Amino acid sequence: MENEMIMLEETGITAALTSRKTTFCSFKPTTDEDQVNLFNMITSPDQRLAEMINLVIPVKDIFAEEVYCRKEDGSLETAPRIVVIADDGKAYQAVSQGVLNAFTMLIASFGPPTWDDPICIQPYQISKTAGGQTRNILSFKVLGRKSKLPKSSKSSKSSK
Repeated sequence: MENEMIMLEETGITAALTSRKTTFCSFKPTTDEDQVNLFNMITSPDQRLAEMINLVIPVKDIFAEEVYCRKEDGSLETAPRIVVIADDGKAYQAVSQGVLNAFTMLIASFGPPTWDDPICIQPYQISKTAGGQTRNILSFKVLGRKSKLPKSSKSSKSSK
């Protein structure tokens, strides 16, 4: 009976575990193995997207969620967390408004994933100073569909 009352609550930990309204996932697992792989890609990606600057990533799927980040003053703010899923199953994570904006434009241009012919992206980072504060902005440029790129551009030269 006690467990039933906990499950009926709409606040607290039950709501946090069951009401993920701010997530998007294009990867649709069809097997138990796919479900395990998706969970592992989301919870422990292979690398940070910022570690892949100027390298090519053939993107097949995307996972996105809203997370809370603690600011220097101790307050919390929401930020987008994106997990890029490459065609080889490797996953790359970024907490970045710039990456979210770039994927929004990518989807407007190419349609929503899953992309059977992966779209190759090349991450980059720029620094902008405003109001005496310098911010690093992570984004990416699109190189095109994997099948249409020259062979030398098709694979990332990952350090893993």
